[in-house]
Amino acid sequence: MAKDGDIIDVMFSWIISLFGWILGGIVKLLMAIIGGLFKGIVGLFKKNDEPIQD
Repeated sequence: MAKDGDIIDVMFSWIISLFGWILGGIVKLLMAIIGGLFKGIVGLFKKNDEPIQD
């Protein structure tokens, strides 16, 4: 088995932190996309208070 400080142990911790970093980025990206979609939908259905002047 890998001991503390062994090269396999260090590389395994790097891989775990890399996966955590990637998953965190994906979650933040999805939250930004969903928030933008909701803001866009609200903007479409929001009433325009001032009339459009042509």
